Amino acid sequence: MIPFGLLVGCLMMDFLKEISMEVFQAPKKTGLNLPFLGISCCFILMKVMST
Repeated sequence: MIPFGLLVGCLMMDFLKEISMEVFQAPKKTGLNLPFLGISCCFILMKVMST
């Protein structure tokens, strides 16, 4: 069961990374990576709501 969840999580991260790269298109000059910040905020929100 754990390997299935790991596989789904990895596939979902790849999908979300591709979507966020096209949506945000953050400039390369800044040190802050906005697409990954948005994805991490989504996962933090899901974790907080599940507790």
